[in-house]
Formats: sequence, C-alpha cells, structure tokens
Amino acid sequence: MNRQYYPAEAAQKAYDLGFKYEQIYHGCGQCAMAAVIEILELPDADDLFRAATAFAAGVAMMGDGSCGGYLGGVLLLGHLKGRE
Repeated sequence: MNRQYYPAEAAQKAYDLGFKYEQIYHGCGQCAMAAVIEILELPDADDLFRAATAFAAGVAMMGDGSCGGYLGGVLLLGHLKGRE
C-alpha cells in the first residue's frame, strides 16, 4: 500500500469509491470489492473480482437473499485472512 491510511480514513475512502463505482458500473459485489482492492492495492485479485460477478443484486440478480456488497466484502476478507 503506497499511501498510508488511518483505519477510519481507509473505510471512508472505500465506502466513497464503492458508492461511486455502483453508480457508474452497477454490480454491488464487484463494486464493493473493487473499492477495497484499490485501497489496499492488491495486485493478485483479478480472479477474485471476476468471481464476484455472481453477487450482483444479492446472488445472480435474484434480489432475494444476501446483499451482494456484503458478500463481496466477506469474500475479499476470506481471501486476505482465510485459512490455508
């Protein structure tokens, strides 16, 4: 991470980016994930980002179930801190 953020500042920046990406690109799971990937400057997250396509509007555009933005964030956290 080239720029040092304080945790609250990083969280606000990720929120702002995610909100902006959702307005432009749609796909809440990918937008949430893209914001955090950008803040943390993760170079190896392309496949993970692609996998988050399925989280748009919950799961598969169904709108009933889990929040796609939440799922994208949880998937990214699992990628970063999950079990081996």
